[in-house]
Amino acid sequence: ERIVGTLAFLLALQRYVKSPFRAVDEFDVHLDPLNRERMIKLLLNIAKRESRTQYIVITPGRIPVEEDVNVILVQNVGGKSAIGRVT
Repeated sequence: ERIVGTLAFLLALQRYVKSPFRAVDEFDVHLDPLNRERMIKLLLNIAKRESRTQYIVITPGRIPVEEDVNVILVQNVGGKSAIGRVT
């Protein structure tokens, strides 16, 4: 799938372009379940190794909660933003 190649390219490029933040927005919407799981695990592993970079992943899907990973959930509830932390 095209997004898998694009994400792999962006992750490889980050070795040469330093930034305190990295954000990906709904990269997984059109992925099949197997590739979605693989890409999320890849992102989580890289985020854990990169101690100086914060990753912001925006997705309508669930993200597996792992140790040392903060997942903040923002959703529309009754027309208002509800914010919570997934533990």
